[in-house]
Amino acid sequence: MKSALLPRQWIFAKFARALALPGLTLAAALAAAPASADVEKRVALVIGNGAYKSAPSLDNPVTDAKAVAASLKRLGFQVVEGYDLGASEMRGKLAAFSSALPDSKAAMVFYAGHGVSVDEENFLIPTDLGLKTQTDLDLNAISLSIVLKQMKREERVNVVILDACRDNPFAVELQRGARNRSAVAERGLSRVDSDLAKGTLIAFSTDPKSTALDGKPGDNSPFTKALLRHMEEPGVSIDTVMNRVRAEVWEVTKQKQMPWVNTSIIGEFILNPAAARTQVAALPSAAAVLPAAASPAADRLAQENKMWDSAQLGNTAEDYRAYLDAYPNGVYGAMAKARVLRLSGAVPVANAASAAANAALPAAVPNDIPKGTVSPAALKAEVGTMQTEKALNLDQKGRREIQQRLKVMDFTPGDTSGNLGPKSRQAIGDWQKRHEIQPTTWLTALQRTALLEESETAWKRFANAQPMVPTRALAPSRPQRVSPGIAAAQAQRRQQQPRAPGQPAPRESGMGSVGAFIGGAIVGGALGGLLRR
Repeated sequence: MKSALLPRQWIFAKFARALALPGLTLAAALAAAPASADVEKRVALVIGNGAYKSAPSLDNPVTDAKAVAASLKRLGFQVVEGYDLGASEMRGKLAAFSSALPDSKAAMVFYAGHGVSVDEENFLIPTDLGLKTQTDLDLNAISLSIVLKQMKREERVNVVILDACRDNPFAVELQRGARNRSAVAERGLSRVDSDLAKGTLIAFSTDPKSTALDGKPGDNSPFTKALLRHMEEPGVSIDTVMNRVRAEVWEVTKQKQMPWVNTSIIGEFILNPAAARTQVAALPSAAAVLPAAASPAADRLAQENKMWDSAQLGNTAEDYRAYLDAYPNGVYGAMAKARVLRLSGAVPVANAASAAANAALPAAVPNDIPKGTVSPAALKAEVGTMQTEKALNLDQKGRREIQQRLKVMDFTPGDTSGNLGPKSRQAIGDWQKRHEIQPTTWLTALQRTALLEESETAWKRFANAQPMVPTRALAPSRPQRVSPGIAAAQAQRRQQQPRAPGQPAPRESGMGSVGAFIGGAIVGGALGGLLRR
């Protein structure tokens, strides 16, 4: 297992032991090391489905999968591959992959094609699936959980890459038989949070419940193209590869697609250790082995990725400033600057004088950004997450106002109870799409301010049209019922009360109380109560 995770360190230790033996030269040690390292077994399953019979066909998956399979073969993987597979064929390829897994040190799965999410479970769709109900899905599609179970049977490095985050072509059929319509995702796949994900890197071509772009027919998708560009880079860990892929896709798609990675791999897994070994073998002396093993550019980017991850974890203006100080021209520079502006409530600078005045930004994290300060560029650079919306501290009244403002702008958030359910999330995503913001369905402070500004006029008309509701509604008192004995005593008291000349005697009634006149008026009810006491 150590050699799978840290191949360079294993080789260096091999060299050191060899140098300590008399009569064994460095050249002999270098010649022997690759032969030992090459026995490490790495297995991959690659499937590309595009020619669907009961769903929209896809142009790119087969092209994507074939290119990835060729790359993995060059990296020394034993590849089980298949293209445009039906249900039985997919199960057959999965069985072949499972049979090849024993004694392997690393396993990878790459899938391109249609995928759907139901009840937070992801399914890979065969080309011949006629999907009408969830039963068809359970019996004929390939559950991602089943794939992960095969990979988890032994200790190894596991990587799953899914370029399957497209619109769900079966959403209407699946929702007909579902008890909870929101359990059927209309787009994208769900993140994997089960125990099966432990010790595994799972990469999606875009963030959960979002749609990835296909690319031009006959070409690779933006996600696969970026993956192919970086996966064979020498001596680079899989985490760094995926960070580079994320940055490239975000740039190429103009901030419309953000690949999502969930990883719990322990240690460092390098896709292309062979190239690193070639560099080591060319060194003239043992003293130069360690310094030359690492790529300066790769190490610098790895450090930048770690600092960016740390800044996102802290999510304060100071964290992002620290990143910008260390990497003023970094990969995530634009996003870092936008987040500094958002977190500090600063107005985007328009000239050098205002830039100087704005050099020292306050450290507060306001929920309300001054109106008129939201620039389109800063708005598009923001990516809403559960954490950014949680930082807004929206109470029920605030959430209800968001729903009502979406509604007056002709979006459909469902009810306006203050519960941001699936329909409200969809409405937020549609609003984000209108502004070319990544439709994560979660708001940031900057996005909330823009939404409030855009809806202000319609919102005021809506608020002014609402009827005034009294704080307490008055209702007529109910007739008071009394016993015959109490009624007779009350009648006797009324007869004994002095009357002005010409005043008629009070009428008797079975209720026996002045408080019950005209069916129980309010004042009379109170007087009747006094008489009873």
